Amino acid sequence: MPANDQQCQNYENECNAAFWQGLSTGEILWNVGCGAEALNDEDFKTLLRAAWGLFDDFDAVVCLLGSVGWGRLRPKLDTLAELNLQQNVQGKDSETAGFHLQSTGVLLQQIASMCGADPRLARIAALYGASFLAYRIPCAANTVNFADRAVGSAAAQVNRRVAAVAEELILHVEELLGGRQVACCLSSGHYNIVPAAPVFSNPLAIYHQSVTALVLANAKVKNPNGDATANTPKLEASRFNSEDSNKLASMEKYLLGYSNLQGL
Repeated sequence: MPANDQQCQNYENECNAAFWQGLSTGEILWNVGCGAEALNDEDFKTLLRAAWGLFDDFDAVVCLLGSVGWGRLRPKLDTLAELNLQQNVQGKDSETAGFHLQSTGVLLQQIASMCGADPRLARIAALYGASFLAYRIPCAANTVNFADRAVGSAAAQVNRRVAAVAEELILHVEELLGGRQVACCLSSGHYNIVPAAPVFSNPLAIYHQSVTALVLANAKVKNPNGDATANTPKLEASRFNSEDSNKLASMEKYLLGYSNLQGL
């Protein structure tokens, strides 16, 4: 790749990364999940297309996981998103309804198998809301005539495949919605997605360190007469001499001055 093309690619990657720092992918996925629960098919598909447009235009997959080949998965997700199962099974004869139910079950099985084989693909499917799409399917599948054994069996199979997809993706969905970072690791020939170790900051510890430093700087130690001196600490003659005082650890100096904190 020429140097100018490489520079343009690097600049584009930096812009995409900056975009996803400002707008969390988990925030978009959260709205897709809410839409899957509350919207009708047409409105939900409009919302989904908008979310997928952002993911595609700003390379969300590359920013999230790096370069991943998911060319076989994307057509399956497109088919799942365009699925109109309710329209295909309601009011249809048993043969037509059974055919569409079986096709839906096969599609769900293929998605579940791909996600089970590679957690990176599972991560992508979760990002694109595959589990939310799958959860909407039983609403249509369960409207068929279960008295017809063939159709009822196909509908039950669809329900099981929906559960399989949801099970494969649930941890990825939870991590994406929780905003936790992950890392892809290759172990024993298989990719594993491992949550990155979080960096914890303890403001309380920092505060106590500053308080301790202040106490040590202003510690006052009582002399045998009960007076307190601030600048040059004088230890009780019965216990310490001047040479011993220089050997005191910081914590000991802290404890010796603790009784006089009220005077700070």
